[in-house]
Amino acid sequence: MTIAGGLGCHRARSRCYESLVKLSEASGDPRELVEQAGERLRRTIGFEQWCWMTADPVSGLCTSHLASPSSPLRATLPDLVARMSEGGEPIGVAGAPRREGCAGSIGLLTGGDLERSELWRECLAPCGVGDGLSLSCVDQTGVWGHLNAQRCEHDRHFAESDLFLLEDASPSIARLMRRSVIDAPSSHRPGVRAPAPAVVILGPELEVRGRTAGVADWLALFPDAPLAQRWGQLPAAVYAVVGRLRGAGESVARVRTGDGHWASLQAARIEQDGEGDLAAVTIRPASAGELFEILSRAHELSSRESMLARHVVNGLGTSEIAERLSIVPYTVKDHLKSIFRKTGVSSRGELASRLTGRI
Repeated sequence: MTIAGGLGCHRARSRCYESLVKLSEASGDPRELVEQAGERLRRTIGFEQWCWMTADPVSGLCTSHLASPSSPLRATLPDLVARMSEGGEPIGVAGAPRREGCAGSIGLLTGGDLERSELWRECLAPCGVGDGLSLSCVDQTGVWGHLNAQRCEHDRHFAESDLFLLEDASPSIARLMRRSVIDAPSSHRPGVRAPAPAVVILGPELEVRGRTAGVADWLALFPDAPLAQRWGQLPAAVYAVVGRLRGAGESVARVRTGDGHWASLQAARIEQDGEGDLAAVTIRPASAGELFEILSRAHELSSRESMLARHVVNGLGTSEIAERLSIVPYTVKDHLKSIFRKTGVSSRGELASRLTGRI
């Protein structure tokens, strides 16, 4: 792997940053654009393998993943997703000094001693992976995804300049991932209901111990279902909620499915003598209340606009909203114009449907 240096490297990074900004403003399938963004970064920074993960901006949990087709991490991906979702150190370096920003690398956090990272020792090293980096894709509305990239075991470690480029590009990549919530193509058919709630039970090694009827129907709808099925795994969101359960306890993720519906995943412990902790993951249709905050963020509503839109969803009229917010009715109408423009609707009914996942 050849990695440029000097003035040429600086120019290449500047061109890469500019191209990522343009990609964030381009039309098309957001997932395909994210792949293009990954390829631009791979050529500029230099890494062998990568994995994009979209995220629930409220919980921060992974909702789908898009990995290199030839990734050596295929076998360990469930454990990798679960560990990174626990809520502790994102790349498994306990006690290491944290740098400011949304990117980090195992090499920099360990001072070059990768063995200090539990994540590296147990998930990456067995696959022949060297240094790894992690980027949270953040814009002003929240965290919309993550990038994990790795170099081969004999390549040099990532440098601070690599992380600076990633942090500069983070808002542009986050914008692409945020758009996947509202712009990704779907096969939605009006009147078709989401599957009934279902439960899948996972063991200590993330193996499936049992499932109720309907689990397969749900999992087939997840964005990363084709890749998961090809690898004999479950969609990444299932492993993410189990990982968060092991770490922080509370564990919920909302996923936009391929048919335009929304799934809500929640994990809970099942304790059995001699069996170790089992995790039951419930998959059900997401409620309107769960989706309001996510979709408000996805459409870039300000806090005041979000508050006003919630009153619209609850059926309040202009005068009632003005009284609740201590503003004049004219200001309510002015805010509504901005909200309609951001969400692409023209009526209060359409707005309520847009922000509760019905359209």
